[in-house]
Amino acid sequence: MSLHDYDERLKAAEKRIMNASYSENDKNVLFSYEDELFTEDLSLSRISKYLGQLNRLRNMINVNFEDATERDLKNFVGKSK
Repeated sequence: MSLHDYDERLKAAEKRIMNASYSENDKNVLFSYEDELFTEDLSLSRISKYLGQLNRLRNMINVNFEDATERDLKNFVGKSK
């Protein structure tokens, strides 16, 4: 896959986050994390994958990221088995 394809995938992941129905605060958390990933010099494909997975996770749980407890995450994992 070319670099251009990964760039497009990343833009698509960012757009899905921007258009998501969850809180603006959670969107900001994801974009701040994206910035951190870039500072770690990860590949576009890896960053795109992480953002996509976190976006899907946030769409499935009913708790803001910053408010999520260990119990919330365990409940989610238990329900997804």
